[in-house]
Amino acid sequence: MNFVPHDRHQLAAYWQRYFADTFRHDWTIETAPPLMGQHFGLAIAAAGPAVFDGRVLDAACGHGRLGLACAGLGAQVLAVDGNPSLMSQLHDRHVQRGSSERYVDGIAFQAVDLHGRWEVGDPFDVVFVMEALQCLPLSATLGEAWSHVAEGGRLVFTVPWAANPIIEAAHREHRGMFQVTGRHELVSAIRQRCDGHSLWHAQALHLADDQRYGAYALDRLADFDDPPYRVLVTVTR
Repeated sequence: MNFVPHDRHQLAAYWQRYFADTFRHDWTIETAPPLMGQHFGLAIAAAGPAVFDGRVLDAACGHGRLGLACAGLGAQVLAVDGNPSLMSQLHDRHVQRGSSERYVDGIAFQAVDLHGRWEVGDPFDVVFVMEALQCLPLSATLGEAWSHVAEGGRLVFTVPWAANPIIEAAHREHRGMFQVTGRHELVSAIRQRCDGHSLWHAQALHLADDQRYGAYALDRLADFDDPPYRVLVTVTR
């Protein structure tokens, strides 16, 4: 499989060509479904068996696709986001029995202030924060998410990696709305907000030419010759 080049001088051109050829539009407007599907598949695998019968919090859920997938596997899911109108629409579509859309058992939608305290009840076996930390304060959000993880539970999240050229371009274009993460920021946030003795590991997500992710376990968050597109992190309480 042909992964991104190791020569840093070729990286920017590679990513620009890749997204232009694959998406043929401004990739920052709408995430491509195949990529999102792979994000979610990797996240569900990292979450462990609780996605089949445990309590799951899908934080910053957007249109709720990850939460709906977990509910379909058998979890009891609370999906939350900061948009009350969207949460109401998703409730009508998937929770209200007799709705014109497909009813999904085991999921509820709730509006919360993602920048404040999340009033979501008892702790959860799995807390997801997927594809959202570029738009939220990293340390504070991880701390709030961690506070809702039950003993023995897991926090699973992704961050866009600062050294990746396409991520750098998004940061420049959407400065103030799109935050990036590097090794120091991520390690510090986990140690400060997720208890110093918690177990955690990270996977680097590299995009291949065929639009598939290669996921590689990282023994440490070192600098990369070929910076990943995303880093997927799992923290166990």
